[in-house]
Order: sequence, then structure tokens, then C-alpha cells
Amino acid sequence: MWAVARLIGGFRKFDHIAHYMRDVLHWLPFPQCIFYRIASLVWRCLSGWAPSYLRELCLPLSSRAGRRTLRSSVHGSLVIPFTRSAAMKTSSFSGVGPATWSGLPIDLRHLPNGEFSHFHHLLKTVHIRLACFGSASK
Repeated sequence: MWAVARLIGGFRKFDHIAHYMRDVLHWLPFPQCIFYRIASLVWRCLSGWAPSYLRELCLPLSSRAGRRTLRSSVHGSLVIPFTRSAAMKTSSFSGVGPATWSGLPIDLRHLPNGEFSHFHHLLKTVHIRLACFGSASK
């Protein structure tokens, strides 16, 4: 990826290209790229465009009996299943997917299902802000 940016931008070997990658090419740094892909996959699960085995892992809190009156169910949070180990919660899609989704801004989580390209545009904007400023709320 770095070699491609050097080739496109005409940079020398030891030039700093992080700003060029972010501002001109609109490439995300690696951690934000991972979160972007996970959030995109959760969006597909909630929209019904993902395989059924993944859709079963992304259940809204409002679909669970007894949790309909919680504030988190109104905000569009997802059910994070109980796991016995922290490693399982941080490395499986059933734990990381809902946690990543809950970290997104509320207005992004409540977009209608038909606005697929608009969702991805806003999601990338959120992650670029996160890469630049360190917080999505700024």
C-alpha cells in the first residue's frame, strides 16, 4: 500500500506520506480500515444482505424480550452475547461486531436500510475524523 502511494504521489523512499494518503487518496489507517469493514458487515447484517449465519449474530436489543424499555434499545444497540473469556469477546464477530456498531454515532446507526452508499460515505467520514483527531465526536 505504501509503495502504491509513493508511485502515485511521486514521493521519494523516506518522505512522509501519511497526510497525502489521508487527505488526497482518502485511505484509512489500518485500525480504522478494520473497524470500517466490521461496521460495514454489521450494516449488511441488519439490512438483511448478509448470510443468515452472520445475521443471527447481530440482533438488536429491542428484539429481546424484557429489554424493550432500556435506553440502549432505543439507540439501536445490539446484543453482545455472554462469553466466559475476554479473548473470545474481543476476537469473535459476535462480540466485536456489536461493540463496533455501538461505538458509531446514533444518527449513523439509524439510517434507513436503502441508503447503502450514503451509509458508507458517512462511515468513512467518521473513521477519517477518528484517524485525524482521535475521537469521532469532534
